[in-house]
Amino acid sequence: MPSLLQCLMNSKIMNQLRVIAEDVAPVSRARIAAAIVIRGRIVSIGTNQWRTSPLQKRFQTHESSVHTHAEIAAIKNFLRRGRAVELTNATLYIARRKHTDANDGVMVDGLAAPCPGCQRAIEFFKIKNVIFTRG
Repeated sequence: MPSLLQCLMNSKIMNQLRVIAEDVAPVSRARIAAAIVIRGRIVSIGTNQWRTSPLQKRFQTHESSVHTHAEIAAIKNFLRRGRAVELTNATLYIARRKHTDANDGVMVDGLAAPCPGCQRAIEFFKIKNVIFTRG
């Protein structure tokens, strides 16, 4: 069971990602932000994007999944200055924000579980901890 300090840190990071996700232009109606956290510090952030990347293509499981997912963007951004082996000590946080069904402008959490392609990337880079909004 996580400690109170861990729960507070998780909450703080998720709240930061919620703000980022709300500001992201929707891709396929999704507003998603992800962060790589090592030793309590955010070391990389990614958001879903319309353009693709070679890393996304490497792990995608079907052709319709060509836009870059937030998880892949966070990993890619981390690899620009960090080593892949460091990801074994990382936690990946993922937040999805969506409008309520009432379409009243209010945004709420949505399910941000990694898709099969992102799960493959998470396993490949040996990221053991993944925390995501559940909606």
